[in-house]
Amino acid sequence: MSSKEYQILKIVKTLDEADVILKEYNVSKYRTSDLSSSTKYSYRCSNYRKYPLCKIEIQVYVDNNHLTEIKLMYKNIHCHEQRNTTTQCTITNFNQWCINHKYDENSIHSTFVPYYYINDINDIFVFFTTKPLLKDAQLSSLLQVDATYKLTWNELPLLVFGSSDADRHFRPFGVAFVPSDEGHENQREYIVHYVMADGAPGITRAQKEIFPQARRLMCWAHVARKCREHRKLVPTGKWQQIDTDIHDLQLCFSDNIFTQGVSLVMKKWSTGPLIQQFQQYFFDQWIDKLPLWYEGAALNMPLTNNGCESKPSISTDLELLAFKWSNNIDKLRILHWFDSWYIIPSSNSFITPAVWLQMYQLQQWISFDEFVAWLKSCWLVCPLNSCTCPSGLKYYIYKHSIGLSMLLNKYEVNGKTHLQLLSKRRGKGRSKRVRTALLS
Repeated sequence: MSSKEYQILKIVKTLDEADVILKEYNVSKYRTSDLSSSTKYSYRCSNYRKYPLCKIEIQVYVDNNHLTEIKLMYKNIHCHEQRNTTTQCTITNFNQWCINHKYDENSIHSTFVPYYYINDINDIFVFFTTKPLLKDAQLSSLLQVDATYKLTWNELPLLVFGSSDADRHFRPFGVAFVPSDEGHENQREYIVHYVMADGAPGITRAQKEIFPQARRLMCWAHVARKCREHRKLVPTGKWQQIDTDIHDLQLCFSDNIFTQGVSLVMKKWSTGPLIQQFQQYFFDQWIDKLPLWYEGAALNMPLTNNGCESKPSISTDLELLAFKWSNNIDKLRILHWFDSWYIIPSSNSFITPAVWLQMYQLQQWISFDEFVAWLKSCWLVCPLNSCTCPSGLKYYIYKHSIGLSMLLNKYEVNGKTHLQLLSKRRGKGRSKRVRTALLS
């Protein structure tokens, strides 16, 4: 059979039936493709790293209009005749290697192993780091954890620890070999207020046991990706609005606002009987189990300090954007709420900041659409600190907080010449005033 020809393996009615067949063929998914009328899931040999000549491939097609007709196609068969050569390492040798790479006072940037245990391949934890990386761990109360399976040694996943600074740059603390991301023990003690990771249950269990006081944040990118993978539970014509609702809900800037938004979006979705299955999935997974994926769950949570600066850097382009905004905004429409917090209207505002504040205090929105319109009508701004506009929530600082600081004389631009707008050059010919003067 040609390696370019696919043949029908089977047609099933549910993804669960397809999973049973895929397990029998010992394949794993490596790609998801969105086609015009269907979604294609591509699978290859689960041991493809060990057996590079194994070319078996299975493709699963889920039709957008016929969700109960799932087609499985395949080409080639398993070929495990040639295996990649691997370097064998004994438990004794690995333990000795860790002993040889303990903490060295004379070495600053060399990798060392501060903590490890190696009993067998299913009971192992080896943590690698350097002095500068470990020093950064003291500067943050946010811990981000994720496992990668792309850089594997003896099929062990690599667990990555770190945090993000004010410029949204990831700062690693170290990496560790673990048997799986489903769970392992750790005896090191740190002060952590937030733990961000994907939906791995092992990380969630570790957070509850080791950092019970910390908030278990959920990575927003994973939430959006998983929701889109379940869009088959929604009729094709309705998914775009559902996706927009979820993205609007993610911009909630506080816990109580998110709670109100969830109540309203559940009320909105309940009116559509065709999306109740997706609604139940969304509530169970992203409201009940892992709800802390909205911006207000950890507002402005980068590193509190790092080697460069403790605040986000302000580029020249951002300064110019803020300068233009401060010149165009109607100062009379800016409302001082309390302390250093102000309410400013957005470019699409349909209510005044005073009405926006009143609605915020009452929290009596009738529908989710009304809630979203209110949410996008005005922004809460703290000069040089925080802003609840979408860009301010994502980038920690934006034109509103900088421009407001300019209006309040709390921020001075170094070299104002680069902020002066280039005016339009006068056209050709004499000025009308000059022509009149010559005639008189």
